[in-house]
Amino acid sequence: MFDLPTDDLQNQIKSLTNEQVYESELINPNTDKLNLSGPRLGLTYFDGDIKDIMMKPKDEGGYDVWPVMFMFGYQFEVQYLNSGNFQALFEFLPTVTGVDQGLFLPNLSILMGFRHNVRGWEIALGPTAGLTKKATGYYDAEGNWHLSSDWDNTLGLNPNPSEKRLDSRGYITYHTGFVFAFGKSFKSGKMNFPVNAFVIPSKNGMRFGITFGFNSKNKQVN
Repeated sequence: MFDLPTDDLQNQIKSLTNEQVYESELINPNTDKLNLSGPRLGLTYFDGDIKDIMMKPKDEGGYDVWPVMFMFGYQFEVQYLNSGNFQALFEFLPTVTGVDQGLFLPNLSILMGFRHNVRGWEIALGPTAGLTKKATGYYDAEGNWHLSSDWDNTLGLNPNPSEKRLDSRGYITYHTGFVFAFGKSFKSGKMNFPVNAFVIPSKNGMRFGITFGFNSKNKQVN
């Protein structure tokens, strides 16, 4: 009828009628953008020096909290390529971490992602920035951390090199990093349930985490 081989015709019919098929150029012929924004919830774990500082008492510059924290946010997703089996997209993800332990740690990640339409697997990477508290201080001969203001000036010039470090007694400043994430989107009808794991390496320690959320198909016609 359409001068197409029977197998190709059956595959196209399946792609157009099966609710479990992920988005593709065939399913959305009149659009070049698909908004799959949605809420994100998850857990993040701090390791290395950051973990040690988080667990220290507040009078030592720590936060007196566990290094595992709840996080929540909202993902804004902009697709700029949808062809064949793959989608390419930008992801803007503002989050807040630590409210379960009395902290308010805002963060913004801007990621470039690639998703497989059929399997739902995806990878993403990009910069991240957030607000935190840092202070200028020094380590003494025993390796203990002190604020620069703690030094007794009657002893002369402080021989210990000063540096900036995460400290709950410090001032609010920003920090940056780079996110590596991967995951899979599970589909049920028009709903998508993305589950992703991420890692943020740094010289002071690693951050690991897992997020999950939901979103629905939202077609935009140009």
